[in-house]
Amino acid sequence: PPPPPFSIPAFPAISKGTGRFLVLLSAALYGTNFAAVKLLDAAVPVGPATSLRFAMAALVMLPFLLLPPSSPAGEKPAPLLPLLSAGFSVGLWNGLGYLSQAIGLSGAGSSSASSSAFVCSLAAVVVPLLDFAFDGKAPTRKSLLACAVALGGVSLLEGGAPPPPTSAALFTYLQPLCFGVGFWRMEKAMAAFPGDALRLTAAQLQAVAAVAAGYLLLGPGQVPGAEQVLEWLQTPPLLAALLWTGVVTTAGTVLLETLSLSSLSASEATLLFSTEPLWGSAVAFAAMGEVLAPQGFGGAAMILAACA
Repeated sequence: PPPPPFSIPAFPAISKGTGRFLVLLSAALYGTNFAAVKLLDAAVPVGPATSLRFAMAALVMLPFLLLPPSSPAGEKPAPLLPLLSAGFSVGLWNGLGYLSQAIGLSGAGSSSASSSAFVCSLAAVVVPLLDFAFDGKAPTRKSLLACAVALGGVSLLEGGAPPPPTSAALFTYLQPLCFGVGFWRMEKAMAAFPGDALRLTAAQLQAVAAVAAGYLLLGPGQVPGAEQVLEWLQTPPLLAALLWTGVVTTAGTVLLETLSLSSLSASEATLLFSTEPLWGSAVAFAAMGEVLAPQGFGGAAMILAACA
């Protein structure tokens, strides 16, 4: 039978080169996130800010869960419940990562935007460890060398100084674990449901929004009134920050990452994603005047060398 008039297109298989480009594009977009979140959290408490941001991301992608999927002639679309389960499990880990990032960037003793970007890049180490622990995949010498060079590069880029040991920084250090598990599980989900990147992304973002809503409801004194929410949404800089962090650097980057994992391994994707501190540092400098140390240029060159 012909597909419904409004249906979700199945993405064709992409090449490794395209997958690498999508990860690098995602890293560039995500690099703007740290400065935007820090600026947003200066005016809006963490709970409401993350809830509004992720609600926008989930709402943008929700139609892809409600519309029927299209599939090649003679093939049945993937069943919805297993796909939802796979997407939700990835989204829960990513939601915890996003939440840890927002908490780490807010309040007293918070991490700088550039330091948070450095810590986040440690996901490049988490994924190979998960491959080894659960799948028995021993990392190759080339990948170990690339990880070491990338981590050395981000360390130089950030002046060798990770966030200080404050309570906010502890949440910052949770980022690489949560995002690393998310990348690792997403690789498996894409292997099980190839061509279903849109529905998997939509399922992930519903889970991410649920994590943020849970934090908002459980956090003490964070639930804002309707008038306060309307005031935030009617303030152009805050609305722009919410739309950018919700639609572009959450929904957009998650979709790009999901598509890339149809052709790349999670280990390679997280290594390429280690270029993100380059963009994070550049945006932090442009938006907030955070200055890159002289040795940071050497670190930038090391990150690019690792990806090559």
